[in-house]
Amino acid sequence: MIKYIDGKETRLLKYEEIAALAMQKGVHNDRVSVGIWAKQNGYIKTRKQINKVVCIGYYKANESDNNK
Repeated sequence: MIKYIDGKETRLLKYEEIAALAMQKGVHNDRVSVGIWAKQNGYIKTRKQINKVVCIGYYKANESDNNK
């Protein structure tokens, strides 16, 4: 998925993609552990509704987002 954040095109990672990254780092494959890992590594969770189905995606925070 592609999302526009602050006028910049950003690729949203699905839960399965984030879970695969987390498992490579030794995190257990459950939603809580993956979510905590994502937040600690600078990913922001977002929800987007497509055809009345809510999709959850993660994107990497920019340096300017960390300063706020």
